[in-house]
Amino acid sequence: MGRWRNAKGTSRRDWVLLSVLVGSGCAPISPPPLFARHHGAGADPEGAVVVTLAAGIGGADLGGGFGLELRASWQATEALAVGVGLGGASGGDPKRHGDDEDEEGLAPAARLYALRLFGRATPPSADWVAATFGAGASLTDGGLFALTVDGGGVVSGIIADTVEPSLGLAAALSLPLSQGKGLLTDGDVQLPSTTLYLGGSVGLGVHLGDTRNVISTELGAWRAFAQGGVGATVYALSLADGQGFTP
Repeated sequence: MGRWRNAKGTSRRDWVLLSVLVGSGCAPISPPPLFARHHGAGADPEGAVVVTLAAGIGGADLGGGFGLELRASWQATEALAVGVGLGGASGGDPKRHGDDEDEEGLAPAARLYALRLFGRATPPSADWVAATFGAGASLTDGGLFALTVDGGGVVSGIIADTVEPSLGLAAALSLPLSQGKGLLTDGDVQLPSTTLYLGGSVGLGVHLGDTRNVISTELGAWRAFAQGGVGATVYALSLADGQGFTP
C-alpha cells in the first residue's frame, strides 16, 4: 500500500503544466518548446494514464503572454512514460492608447501553437531522480514554423504523502524551418534563427488524498542563445490540475 501511494503521488505531478511563451521581445529568437515538467521523478503505476490541463503566464524580455496546454501521458513500462501535449499561447506588447498608429508595441501581438511528444525515464532502483526528453513543433500566426528537441533531469520527493517539491534542469534547441515575417527593429527586419535554451524550474505539487488528483505550480527560467550572438531570458509561471487513472 505504501509503494502504491508513493507511485500515485508522483504520477499526479505529471499532469501539471507548462505553459510558456511568447513574445520574443526585441530579440529574433526561435520559440522554445512547452516543456515545463510538472511531474516528479517517480514512475506512475505501470499502465496508468495521466491527463493534465495547465495554464500560465510567460514571456521573453520585453514581451509576454498567456498560454494553455492539454497533456496526456502513459506509463508504458515500469521505468518509461511517454505522452503528448497540445498547447497555445497569445501575447506581446500591443500599442498603448495614444501611441502613434504607425508604430508597433515593443513585442507585436502574436499567437503560437505547439505540439510536443515527450517522455520520462526513471531508474527502478531510484524513484527520486529521472531523465526527461521531448520533440515537437511550433507555429506562429506570423508564419514561423520551428522544430524543437529538449532533454533534462528532475529530482523530487514526497513529504507526508501530500506535498512534493521538485527541481529540474533542461536544455532545448529550436530550429526554424520557416522564419516567417520576422521583427522590424530600427528599420531592419530581424529574422529568428536557431536558438539554444538552458535553464531550469522549481515546482510544488499537492496530492489530494487518494483521488489521484494533483494541483501544482511551477516557476521556470531559461536563457536563450541564438545564432549571431542574440540573447534573451525566457520565463514562465504556471498552474495545473492533473488526474490519473488506470484503464
